[in-house]
Amino acid sequence: LEIVGDQTAPTPPTFGVTITADSVTVRGLAIYGFDSADVRVGPAGGLPFEGIVIEDNVIGATADSFADPGAASRSQLYNVYIEDAESGLPGAENRIRDNLIGFSHWTSVYLDTDTWGWIISGNEIRSPAPGGAREDAIRLQSSPNSGHTISGNLIADSPGNGIETFRSDGSHVIINNTVTGWGSGLTETSAIRLFGTNSVVEKNVISGGPGPGVIVVGERPLTSPWSASTGNRISQNQFGGNAGVAIDLIESNDDTTNHRLGDSVTLTPGTDATTGNSGIDAPIITSATTSTALGTSYANCDVEVYRAVAGAGDDSGGTDYGEGVAYLGTATADGAGDWTLSGITSLNPGDEVSAIAIDGSNNTSEFSANMTATTAFGPGGVTTVLGLWLRADIGVTTSGVDVTNWADQSGYGNDASQAAVGQQPDL
Repeated sequence: LEIVGDQTAPTPPTFGVTITADSVTVRGLAIYGFDSADVRVGPAGGLPFEGIVIEDNVIGATADSFADPGAASRSQLYNVYIEDAESGLPGAENRIRDNLIGFSHWTSVYLDTDTWGWIISGNEIRSPAPGGAREDAIRLQSSPNSGHTISGNLIADSPGNGIETFRSDGSHVIINNTVTGWGSGLTETSAIRLFGTNSVVEKNVISGGPGPGVIVVGERPLTSPWSASTGNRISQNQFGGNAGVAIDLIESNDDTTNHRLGDSVTLTPGTDATTGNSGIDAPIITSATTSTALGTSYANCDVEVYRAVAGAGDDSGGTDYGEGVAYLGTATADGAGDWTLSGITSLNPGDEVSAIAIDGSNNTSEFSANMTATTAFGPGGVTTVLGLWLRADIGVTTSGVDVTNWADQSGYGNDASQAAVGQQPDL
């Protein structure tokens, strides 16, 4: 079934499908060309709606071709607009899944106030507002608005951000998506922009954009103020080919420009509650070989190590920072902040290595300064058949003069430890 709004009518139809009840499924439609939204959920006169499923549709294009229907036939504002709808208990979740969505004059999927817990998964969301300035593919806006899951989508070619969480409360999970080709309007240029607190951005492929991969906004103190976004975990993503830094923690600024375009590498030492993710410092890599990376960071934090390829916008003062193109593993810093990642198998001599820190509140840093990996040599120049290498100058944890742990430098992770005080060797 194809439902088409006639934009040549004296008064074009406002909505294609409007949902104002619980437990409604919209499936198997091609729908486009409406003045406000092709599919609208809400408003509710009482409790928010739950149990709504929008699946297996073509929204914004014809039934026989997922392509721009042309300026005269496009949906004029949104493909999908939602307010007053919150997922219920298991079995009553609200879902947008397995659709082809795109080519509206504004945002493709817009979740407005009084929304919670929507699951947006398995969709291809493409080219909202062709030729536009800052229209987003997915926009989670205003408060109350929290706890949405965006997973397994292909999000491509938006003039603005790929995923925007403008003034939302946060606690979103953004996982396993591919976001590419965003920001063509050059007004808002991040693949993902985070407001609020405690969101997770994990295992996404973020590539081919004109600005940062992930922006975490800082405080806007005066004009239409907002607080810094904090507690956001940004983990195991694959960045590449972007014209801005992979992760950009924005410092406090009343000018929206930095919050929209990024402020590049932040080198101010120490944490700052007015900076995105509290301005947590990136780790320092002190040594990197093809099998082991080590360095310093915050005590007891997680340090994720990546193979890095720097591009435009990834340098400061002639030093490259990221982008992390391949996740290599996670080390945990000890109480002194020292960390070692052994057992790396996918680096070649000359590859660049970078790292991010994640503290106990899930604040995630920008990428560290890159270091070139050298060939891993064992004692006496041994490069093969080396199963264990304990060095006196690296990887030793002591209690007084007694050695409690000794990190294997061979790359195979055969670390030595001794809990019995009387049997601990002296160093």
